[in-house]
This record gives sequence, structure tokens and C-alpha cells, in this order.
Amino acid sequence: MIGARVFVVLLVLPAAACFSPSGGPAGATESTSTSTSPTPSTSTLTEGGPTTSTATTAPGPTSTSDGTSTSTSTTTPVDPTSTTTLDATTTTTTTTGDETTDSDATSTSTSSTTSSTSTGLASECGNGMVELGEVCDDGNDIDTDTCTSACKLPKCGDGIVHADEECDEITDNCMGCQRSWMQVFVTSTKSSGDLDGLDGADKFCEQRAANAGIQGRFKAWISTDMQSAGARLHHSTRPYKRLDKAVVANSWADLADGTLQNEIDIDENGDSAAQMTGCGACEVWTASKTNGDGGYSDDCNGWSISALLYGRVGECSLKDARWTDGCGTLMCVLNARLYCLEQGLAP
Repeated sequence: MIGARVFVVLLVLPAAACFSPSGGPAGATESTSTSTSPTPSTSTLTEGGPTTSTATTAPGPTSTSDGTSTSTSTTTPVDPTSTTTLDATTTTTTTTGDETTDSDATSTSTSSTTSSTSTGLASECGNGMVELGEVCDDGNDIDTDTCTSACKLPKCGDGIVHADEECDEITDNCMGCQRSWMQVFVTSTKSSGDLDGLDGADKFCEQRAANAGIQGRFKAWISTDMQSAGARLHHSTRPYKRLDKAVVANSWADLADGTLQNEIDIDENGDSAAQMTGCGACEVWTASKTNGDGGYSDDCNGWSISALLYGRVGECSLKDARWTDGCGTLMCVLNARLYCLEQGLAP
């Protein structure tokens, strides 16, 4: 609150008629302006009607510490024929910075800011609704289906192996997201004969490949007495190679003819799994004949039990028929490796 000092000086003219020293008639109009400023000024009006006014001005604007100044001007009209002083009109002007407010005529301007709030949902990939910035949204975070977890359509070159692709990487074995040859490895880790069935054996291969950063779909070369490896796996017309690019076979037909061009003794990490050769050096669960047929009852009850049963094994250090068949059986409670073959989409 800013206080203002108001100085009001009221002058009462004598009731008796006054004569001008110069001999002028009574009733002449005289206007006197008195200021308390260092240099007072007085003005006399001889025209304009029988009205006498006295204006008193405060010494100067009153300034406060917050930069606000206030000045007050008081005008008192006087009837020259009466000793009665008319009501005074006081106008107070307050100046703050660049703005001036007249208390007699105050104009208030209200500025309102209208904010626009969007009532729509923010874009959220995976909520099943195609929103701004999204090309698709199938409501899940699976990259390999018809819409990626980034809500984009699958395409070759995005680094994800989609359903219609065999690979998506920059290597000499991936041209147009199709393989030039199929990859083969033996697992670096072992498992008992309880693999949780054939599906569990395939997942074992997939996990080893994923852990090593190998793209592609992999299944295990393994059979039961009800389902053979030859019936489960893709028969590729392209070569099968180890991860060191050594050729294992030129095609499925070559793979299943009884012998291999090179042993499948390189694991998913590119390391050698066999330190010596011969049955028992690098045992692999197979229960499969060289042509991929099964039919052996030694399959740990469909690779689901690890106690008091046996499973047929192959040998990764060899490239003759014993690579898959010919090294006998192993108790299912013991551990052996798996052969993992990449699966193609086309012959």
C-alpha cells in the first residue's frame, strides 16, 4: 500500500466587496494559483465567467522504495459572490514505472491465457492402437511378427530376423536376408537326457546361438522312436558349414549320405569341442541314423527322463557314420552335447 500526502489549502474570500487598487469595479474575477514548489507561480484570469479557483500542488511526487511515485492536485471552485466554499475535487495520480493510473478513471485490463490441453492418449507402442508416429501396433513387443516392438513394419535390413527372412546381418552369408549356406555347430554346454522333449532340445540350440550372438533359427539333430530328425529338419540344397566356414556337407543329401566332409566339432563360440578323437571324446545325444531316420528306443523316453534309461549318442570328433550313430549309448543321467543345424525357408 502506497501512501500519498495530500495538501489541501482552502481559501475563503471576504464577504465584503473588494476594489481593485486601480479602481476597477467590484466583482472582477481573480484566479490565484499557489504552489509549494520552490518558485511559486500565480495566474489571474479576467475572462471566462465568475469562477475563481485555487489550485494547490504538493511539493512533488512522493516516491517510495519500490519505485512508485504519487502526486496530488486539489482544485477548489469558489463562487465570488458567496462566502461559501464549494466542494473540492481531488484527483490523485499514481505512477508506477511506466504505467499511470488515475483514481477517477481506472481502467482494468485482464489478460487471460488459454491453454490447449490435448485430451487424446499419448502415443504408446504396444497398446494395440495405431497412433501418431506409428505405422502399426499389434499390441505386443514381439519383433519377429508382422509389427516390430517399435511399431514399424518389418523389412530387410532392420537387424531383426523376421518370419520371411533367414538372416538380417552384414556378412557374406546373408544376401537379401537369405543365407548363402546353413550354419552348423555342436553345443559348448552339455545336458542330461532329460531335455524336455524334442522341443526342449530345439530351444537348447536356439539359446546357445542367441547367447553367442548368432542369427538364424536352429533345431537339434535328434530323434525319438516316434519322430525322426529327417522328418523334423529342413532339407537344404545349400551347403552346411561350421562357424569357421569349413564345409560339413554340400546339401542335405550330402549330409545324410553316411559321412561328412569335416567333423562338426566347432561350438557356437567358435571353439573346438573335441580335444581328442574317438567314441567318448565328444558325446552328442542323437538317437538318429546317418540318413536322419530314428526308430531307436534308446531315447531317454523321448528325451524326457534322466533316470535308469539310456540314450543313443554320436561323436563330434569323427566324420564317418559314427558322427551320429555307432558309438553306443549313454546313461540318461549323464551329460552330452547336441548338434544344432540352421533352418532355412527355401530349398
